[in-house]
Amino acid sequence: MWYVTGLWRIFGDPIDSEGHIRQLIWNGVIVGLFLISYIVNIGYTRDWKKWPAIISFALFLVIGVLGYVTQGSFETQLLGSVIWVWEIYLFTHLGLAFLLSALIGNPGCEMRAFHHLYSKVSGKPTKEHYCPIGPLHAIDRWEAKINKH
Repeated sequence: MWYVTGLWRIFGDPIDSEGHIRQLIWNGVIVGLFLISYIVNIGYTRDWKKWPAIISFALFLVIGVLGYVTQGSFETQLLGSVIWVWEIYLFTHLGLAFLLSALIGNPGCEMRAFHHLYSKVSGKPTKEHYCPIGPLHAIDRWEAKINKH
């Protein structure tokens, strides 16, 4: 959520004084492209594989090429704004999922926190899921183990 607050500070101003997309926006692109497929697939119970990342990258590339052809620069106001909106959604969704997971004690992947809350409120079970990558996978497995006892 710290990154999201930084993004909000530059709302409507994605280009710096030298005409480049702000470094803050560029800082989230690689991480975001890595995470977007997991956030969409796990968060929305989809199996779209890597398509969310591929489509996002293709969109950025097309906008960048169009900017280069029409304005002589890959780094345009439009590209900066599109990436900014994409990152605001992506990192807000992820950040809120982590916060909610901590508040309600979600036993699996943080991206399932919204589903777990729905399950608690409605009484209808939802599928739990371990984080597929990184150190959070081991933590999710440990949490599931201690919740069984």
